[in-house]
Amino acid sequence: LAPDSDDAIRRHARAVELRYGLDGRGERTLLEVGKDLGVTRERARQMVLDGERCLASTPSCRSQMEGVL
Repeated sequence: LAPDSDDAIRRHARAVELRYGLDGRGERTLLEVGKDLGVTRERARQMVLDGERCLASTPSCRSQMEGVL
């Protein structure tokens, strides 16, 4: 993720939030995440993976995502 892409960071954070039930409504399948975000299951998978990588690596990206989550 590019550090200045706030919208992308928000969308990736939302994908992680939905996938793992961080919103308190339970975990969702990739298909459900995709439907909620208006993307395919495959794109939802990619977004969750990118979000996980962001949280695990780049401090600036991680801090931006943690602000959203």
